[in-house]
Parts: sequence; structure tokens; C-alpha cells
Amino acid sequence: MKVFAINNINVNFYGNKVLPVHNALPVKSAPTNLSLPDALNGKTKFYVDNVNKLRNETKEFPNDVEYRKTLLKNAGMNPNEYYKIRSIIGPDEIQSVMKQYDNDGNLYSVGVNDENIKSGLLRANLHIHTQASDGRLSVEELLDKAADYANLAAKKQPQFKKQPFTIAITDHDTTESAQKAIKIIAENPLKYKNLRVILGTEVTTYNKIAPNLVSEPTNTHVLAYGIDPNEKIYKNFIEGTKNRKNELEKRMINDANELGKNIFVLNEAKEFSNFLDKKLIGICNHMASYLKTKYVLSEIVCKNDEIKSLLKQKNMPTEPKTLIKELDEYLQERYNRNKPINPKTELVDFIKDDRFGEILTKEYENPQHKEFLQKIDEINQSYYTKMDGSEKFHAMPKFEDLYNGLKGQKNAIIGLAHPLKPTWNLNSADDKLTFLKDFYSKFKSAFKEKAKFSEVYYQSYKQTAEQPVQTFLNQISKALKLFRTGSADSHGKNIFKRF
Repeated sequence: MKVFAINNINVNFYGNKVLPVHNALPVKSAPTNLSLPDALNGKTKFYVDNVNKLRNETKEFPNDVEYRKTLLKNAGMNPNEYYKIRSIIGPDEIQSVMKQYDNDGNLYSVGVNDENIKSGLLRANLHIHTQASDGRLSVEELLDKAADYANLAAKKQPQFKKQPFTIAITDHDTTESAQKAIKIIAENPLKYKNLRVILGTEVTTYNKIAPNLVSEPTNTHVLAYGIDPNEKIYKNFIEGTKNRKNELEKRMINDANELGKNIFVLNEAKEFSNFLDKKLIGICNHMASYLKTKYVLSEIVCKNDEIKSLLKQKNMPTEPKTLIKELDEYLQERYNRNKPINPKTELVDFIKDDRFGEILTKEYENPQHKEFLQKIDEINQSYYTKMDGSEKFHAMPKFEDLYNGLKGQKNAIIGLAHPLKPTWNLNSADDKLTFLKDFYSKFKSAFKEKAKFSEVYYQSYKQTAEQPVQTFLNQISKALKLFRTGSADSHGKNIFKRF
């Protein structure tokens, strides 16, 4: 804790928070001939000196200075204070980080028994989610955890002084977290001085990849780094996609109610699923999950006298509206809800009674129930993105749509998120390689000069089983001049692990 005198009042300083100090020893006043605007606002010499260091650091990547100025200007803040968001890096420094780590996947790895975390050798996690999409941490919590590790790593591994710990905030289909990060870092720049932050988005797209192998467009996730979350064209792209998903949700609810039960409610669906509420990823399966769950609760569980008796014995509600809320709360406690649920399986786990499982299984065999649930599946399928474009309503963007949405983002660079994931349902290594060739080719063709990297060093890959394919990822990335990056794709409260 440092003590300074400002306007003849003794204060202590932590970060940029100034608190009164009682009975402090007399100290010299901070000089008035300071070089930054902060000097005019009563800041301490300690603060100004350290912020000056941040400004000097920005000189190494002058183009990124302009990026920071634009970020602040479009956020309604003072662009002349660009040094306050020195921790946020632009395309030049981002690519410098990628270049340094391109040949060493261990720098993205937690190591055996988390050894790289303990020793401070882990240098980057370039794919992290917050509560803005399907993560568990707030933006501030994420930044604080990352800053704590960055400070530790700076002490334990001084040889990496010019390679600070770097994170990328990449929430699904939203710029909300990037907007918050700018303000949080600007308010307390010294707190994050040892951390580097990439503002990004993980955008869900659907593309016709390897049509000779797969019958439907592939759900392909793309990472956009170095974005300006307040730039108009990109904001319109993000909001336009959300609006189309909202319309899709309404249509699926209406189609389900037209089956005759009229029990489905859009607001209830949004409460039930974070993905439906925030318009994340492809939402058809999440809506179908809600429709099935509400039907099972309304037409099976709460209309069966024996099941209702069991619920009463357990002091559980017997009304579907209340029961679905309690089910959702239960599921949220068990795990981060990032996948559509199977109501039959989850209800058995939720109610925890052998008799209930037997009754529910028997009810599922009722032809009336089987027919209705089948019709919900048919509604779901009718809204899937199709190879020939014949879906009922087109909601999802393609590679080309995203590229056009980035026209105003001169600093953005694009990469493929977890490129092996779309191949996991393919049986042979040959099929996977064929798919990946087409995948990478179409990615490079669509994103042109912005295509810069692919997540080759992704923690969740099964290295042994996928070795031929992993080798191919290395080869094709080099051939297409794409940096090989890595991540944990973190969703939980541990910023180094996936969940």
C-alpha cells in the first residue's frame, strides 16, 4: 500500500481507488508537472508513472493505438485516453502473439496435472465465454481471474515479460461482453497491466461443407478477433441475426400450439433456455427441447394421478408451470445448460423415484403421446437449415454473410473455432480429411484477407485417436498461412478448463 498527499489530504492508493488514511505519516505532495491528463484530475505520481508506462508500451504497435482510439470513440469515451485500455490488443499485437506461439501447443496447454498453470508457463487461452452467452463468469470476474494469473505468471516466468498472459473473450453471437470489457479496463487500467485481452465473438454459421459426405449444412463456429463491438455494420449484423432467431422462435411456438394443445408460451421458453432467451447458436433443438418438456409435464406428468401422488409425497409442485421452473433450477445447479435436454431422462433424475421412471416409460409408449412428440420433431426438422435452402424460415448466417457484416471492422481477423468438432460424427479418417479439405478451402475463400488462424491446439481434442487428422490440421494451416492457435473454450468458473 502506498501513501501520497493530494491537496494536503493523506490518502492510500490501490489501483485507482483513493481512500482516506487516518494518522498517516506526512509525505511529499505529488508533483504538478505531469505529462498526462490525469495530472489535472488529482491523480498520484504512482498512478501517472505507471499509466505512462502503459502508453509507452503501445508505441510498439502503432496501428493498434488507432484501434484503441476507435474503440473508445465508438463507446462514447475519450479516444485520447487510449493508453488506459492498453491491455486490449489489436490485430498487429494479436498476430504477434499468434506468431510467437504458432509452433508450440504447450503454451496453450494446462500441462500434466495442471503443471503449466502452477508454474505460470501457460501463456494464452484464446476462447472464453462469460454470462453474456453460456459461461458462468461475469466479464469482471473473468478479467479479475485472468489478471490474477497474469500477475502470478509475470513473477514466476520473468523470461516471458514481453509475452504476457493473453485471453480472448469470445461469447456466442453477441458483443455484450466486449462492450463491458472496454469500460471495466478503462476504469482501472493498472489492475490489468500484466494481462492482454482480445475482444472477440464466436459466431455461429451454417455452411454447405462436403455435400457428398453430409446431408445438411454444417454448424460451423467462427472466431472474430480484434472487433469493435460498437461499430454500426457489425452491430446490425449481430442484431439482425438475433431478430431472425426471435422470429423463428415465435413460428415454432405457433406451429406447436396449432397441434391442438395450446400450452406453449414464448416467454416461458425463454425462461427455460438461456439459448432461446439470448438467441445463441442454432436454436431449433433448444426450442424442441422446451416443447417436448412442456408437453411431457402438462400432458403426462401432471395428468397422471399416480405421478401426482408421488410428487405430493416429495412436496413437489403438481402444476406444469411451476414444475418446469423447478426443473430448470435443478438443471442449472447440476451443470451449465449448454445443450438441449431429453425431458424423459432429466425428469427421472429430477424426481428420483423408481416408480416414477416406470410410469413415465409406460406413458411414453402411449400412441397419442408418441404421435405428438413425433410432430414436435417434425416441426423442428422443418426449420433446420437445408442444403437446398428449403427450410421454412432462414435464420442462420453463412460465412459470406459474416464477412459482409465485418465490412466496417478493418481490424478484425477471423479464425476457425475447434475445426475438428464438425468431423466427430464422420466414421473414417479419410472422410474426415475430405471434409476438412473442403471446410478450410471454403473458409479461406469466404474470409479472404481476414482469414488468419485456426484452433489447432484445442484442449478437448483426443490427440491419440485423431493423430492423422491432427497432423493434417497442422499441414493445411501452414499451407494456407493460418496461425495455429489454442484454447480451453472455457465456459465454467475455471478460466483454464472447458467446464
